[in-house]
Formats: sequence, structure tokens, C-alpha cells
Amino acid sequence: MKPETKKRIKPWLIAGMGAVLIGFWVYAAFSPPPGSTVSYLDAAGNLREQLKKEAAKPGNRISRFVDHAHRTVTVKEVSVEKCQAVTNDGSDAIAAGFGNLVRFEVEYRVTWNGWFHKDGETIVGCSFEPQQGDLRSTPLKVLRTTAKYTRDECL
Repeated sequence: MKPETKKRIKPWLIAGMGAVLIGFWVYAAFSPPPGSTVSYLDAAGNLREQLKKEAAKPGNRISRFVDHAHRTVTVKEVSVEKCQAVTNDGSDAIAAGFGNLVRFEVEYRVTWNGWFHKDGETIVGCSFEPQQGDLRSTPLKVLRTTAKYTRDECL
């Protein structure tokens, strides 16, 4: 290579390496520390497992709610059908302390037998919203049902 070509390439090479170093520094300075975010799929999966355990217990709150809503039914089974995270920034990660979490949307499928209707099904929904670093449930609501009667306050 000619000496004058080396003189022209050297400043560009130094500038390029400097830009790369500055890019790494900016990334390190503004990226969240390790362990401060969790994938919303992992968080939803953890919540789903907790809800499944709760739903498997006899006399759980979902069973009691459906018994109250329809009055003449006996719950056979409760399963978690949906557990989905909703973030305010549309990201697929939940910040530490639920910083960007709006809510977890949850739906339960409840199968039951009634006095007049056998093998009925009710879909019950609620949300879990972050409040003071903890998740709090909104009231349960009947979303869909095959029951002939449902109390108004449960809809």
C-alpha cells in the first residue's frame, strides 16, 4: 500500500473502532442489569402453575363462585385455560417489580352438573394486576356459560 493511502485509512479506522467502543459503552450503561427482567411467558407460566394448584383444591374460590352464580350446580372440575401477560410497552419482558406489567388475563374452564342440566360448562375470567409489588385479583366474572340461570352480579 502507498503511504498516502495509509494516512487516509488510519483516521477512518480509528473513528470506526471508537464508534464501536462507544456503542458497547452505551449498551452497557443503558441495558437492564442481569436478572432484572423476566420473560412474560416465564412469568405467565409460573402464575399458571400457582393457579392450577389453587384450582385443584376442593372448595376453591372458583368453584364457590360458580356454585353461587348458578345456584343449582355441583362443580366437577376447574382448569386454567388462559394466562396471558399484558405489558404497557408491548415488550415480551416484565421489568423488576412489575414495572411495565398492566395485568395478567386469566380464564378458567369450569365443568359441572346441575339439577336440570348435566355436563355444563362455565368460563370464568379475572385479571391479576400489580399493586404495591404484588399481584391482586380483580373480581371473578362469568364470561360464557351453558347454564340456564346465572345471577346478575356474576356477569
